[in-house]
Amino acid sequence: MLYASSWCGYCAKTRALFAEDGIVYREVDIEKDSAGRAQYEAIGGNGGVPLIDMRGQIIHGYDLRAIRAAY
Repeated sequence: MLYASSWCGYCAKTRALFAEDGIVYREVDIEKDSAGRAQYEAIGGNGGVPLIDMRGQIIHGYDLRAIRAAY
């Protein structure tokens, strides 16, 4: 799950990385989806995006090493 916003450059980089690596994911725009925003806050989101939940592993921000390690 990718918690993101439309204007976020690092969110765009995360989308591109997932596409490049063939990762299937769901995305929630935390500014447009109130239920998604509540999920984001419940797992530790504090206003920063991207926030990635990969099978329960939470990654804050665009951390290439952590993202790829979670695959």
